[in-house]
Amino acid sequence: MFPPVILDKKILVDGGIVDVVPIEALQSLGANFVIAVNVSQTIKKRAEFNNAVEIFFRSDSITSAELRKLQLSFADIIITPKVGRFHWSDFSKHEQCIREGEIAAQDVISELKQKLKKIQPKWWRTLFY
Repeated sequence: MFPPVILDKKILVDGGIVDVVPIEALQSLGANFVIAVNVSQTIKKRAEFNNAVEIFFRSDSITSAELRKLQLSFADIIITPKVGRFHWSDFSKHEQCIREGEIAAQDVISELKQKLKKIQPKWWRTLFY
């Protein structure tokens, strides 16, 4: 979707293919508490395929969904807004998507507060010790 960017003699592209939920990257940068937002669409059941290309794309969708599920398992909190009915490129529905995100965030607030009480972030120690 977006053209590559060259930075420090490296070609950078959107990591969404390999690292859909970049939790490991966050942790390598020092994050010790990760809040992930899962905006993936569910894979609908399908009984028939017309050709090998359709089968390939279906296999790719299943592989991506399983990778996403694995990556999400490393998050401390997962917020899952009900946005599966919207296509990722439909920017005209932004207000509905934002509202679904607000609702989903409210749903995990108490769990988030409980988990945050149990940790002491590295940045907290830097500021106050």
